[in-house]
Amino acid sequence: MKWFGKTPPPSVSRPFGLVIDRALEQGVPKPTGLVFIDSDGVWRDAMAGLSLAERRTCIAVALHDEGLVAATHWSIGGGVLLPPSLLRVSAACRAARESLVLPSWTADPQAVSEFGIDKHHLTVGLQPAGLWQAMVGVRGQLELLAALAVALKRPAVIGPGPSLTLIGFDRIAIETAWQTLAIRPQWAAGNRFLKIGDSDRGVDEDIEGRWWPVALLPSGRVVARWKLDVANTMCPWRLETDGGRVLQTDSVCTQPELERSTADVVRIHGMPASDLERDGSPGAIVVEVLAREADRSGQTLWVPGVSRAAGAVIRRWGLDVWVDGPVLAPFSAGP
Repeated sequence: MKWFGKTPPPSVSRPFGLVIDRALEQGVPKPTGLVFIDSDGVWRDAMAGLSLAERRTCIAVALHDEGLVAATHWSIGGGVLLPPSLLRVSAACRAARESLVLPSWTADPQAVSEFGIDKHHLTVGLQPAGLWQAMVGVRGQLELLAALAVALKRPAVIGPGPSLTLIGFDRIAIETAWQTLAIRPQWAAGNRFLKIGDSDRGVDEDIEGRWWPVALLPSGRVVARWKLDVANTMCPWRLETDGGRVLQTDSVCTQPELERSTADVVRIHGMPASDLERDGSPGAIVVEVLAREADRSGQTLWVPGVSRAAGAVIRRWGLDVWVDGPVLAPFSAGP
């Protein structure tokens, strides 16, 4: 099996090779290659030379959960925390194959060349930038912009920011597509969360004033509610119990951050949370690690933006966590 970037030491590569060979013998899908998340960052240079499809069908192999958080930035499809086991490696292989059905933001080469011609175009981004980074991370933003481009049924280019460049559209068409976008977060229904061209409008007050339910899995009992607080881009949510008590929250990505937190509730950052729909994905592994550590230490973990598929993954852990998002569709948000 090919290693992209730096090959790990024999103490890692040999046992991992034996385990993945055993998994392949049992019929799991073969990944494109393996990515050792080394501390020198050599793996990032290797990923920059691969297509999105190739990265998605790779497996990230990491010593710590911080490495798998970094892997989600590059949309690597599967993940394994060392030491390897047959169960972990098999799940990673399946997750890498399943990631091929995720929305793609790979632009049509012909469309890219046409953008060199001086034509009317609009650039679309998500605002406020700090809010979106905390809520869904870079990967979540890319998926949203890709889905928006697909809904508009035209070639598009996604660039730094991230931002979406479109030819031949007006603002009304873009805003209409955004309002009906299936994967758009419930709290981001207002067009004012879009920055189109030079527009920079404030957040819709009606959306900012709404509360969204938070429930305890696996029971599904609603335990709290949260409201958007765009003024605080580090923790842009106000969380209260049903009795009206305000809860202090921290946003975390890794175990060291979780261990340092003294907040009432610890919320998963949008980056790993946006990669939670497949057992064996880097994001799912990170969130499960944090959920088990929170359970061991008596902390309350809040996982945001949970879909029905992600809810099924969480329930298999058999741990109590707080969730919000589409998995709570039966509950309506109240004022």
